[in-house]
Amino acid sequence: MVGAGARLLGIRLHPGAAAAALVLSGITHYIADRRVPGGVLEQLADKTGKGNFFRLADRGLNGAYALDLLCTKSVMTTALWPRYFEKNC
Repeated sequence: MVGAGARLLGIRLHPGAAAAALVLSGITHYIADRRVPGGVLEQLADKTGKGNFFRLADRGLNGAYALDLLCTKSVMTTALWPRYFEKNC
């Protein structure tokens, strides 16, 4: 599906890079989405003084969700950063 969408949009994907990106995304989502007591995100929140925010829950959105999103987006941005500068600088 990703390959078909990329072809339709005229985007060339290197199969190895796409596979590596999907693996990295899967690993970070697995780590971040495991919201078990004492999980990785909860430990990170506690160590950075954001434990209360992590445990915040109100109206369907909560701190754990926001930190999960922050974690996965940060990893993706970090992974893409060198490629951006390679092409744009």
